[in-house]
Amino acid sequence: MKEIEVLRKFKDKDSNNIFEVGDVLEVDPSRFEEMENNQKALGKKYFKDVTKEPEKVSEDKPKRRGRKPKAKEEVSEEVAD
Repeated sequence: MKEIEVLRKFKDKDSNNIFEVGDVLEVDPSRFEEMENNQKALGKKYFKDVTKEPEKVSEDKPKRRGRKPKAKEEVSEEVAD
């Protein structure tokens, strides 16, 4: 499904509903394409696509944000008297 936000008040030809500016609708991808073609033919922008893409899960190793400090080796020195 596609989500669109209404930019201009319009009446849907299929449902006869009137949609106001700021309304967010879910439409079928084929209907979305039809609506896009109609608004291009009219030369006015009636809606915009606000579909949120699902977050991609990276298969790469997570990036490190800094270096981990190396452990300091303690050296014991024997002092000869």
